[in-house]
Amino acid sequence: MPANHRPALQQLHPGMLISVVPEQMLTLHIHRGLVWVTVEGDETDYWLRAGDLLPLPPLRHAVIEADGKDVSELSMLIADLHHAALPVSAQTALNPQTEPVATAAG
Repeated sequence: MPANHRPALQQLHPGMLISVVPEQMLTLHIHRGLVWVTVEGDETDYWLRAGDLLPLPPLRHAVIEADGKDVSELSMLIADLHHAALPVSAQTALNPQTEPVATAAG
């Protein structure tokens, strides 16, 4: 993959989370650490480790929380039917009415 197409890594410290409502299908890729993911309308909660991928359906609220003792790193890729997945930042993946949330678990 060319350098200009590498996904932007997002770091989450233990207990921090990201809340997203993607406008299009995304693929969540975990690069480091352990995260918990829940998606609106999906009865399954997911525990993902480094190397794991999870599709995030469009227009459904997803919460991604770092777990464990180490910083987790992840990226979100836009699914492109004609090419490999394209990198996307959390900001561009969000519905304009939704903002990313980062909080410390208490």
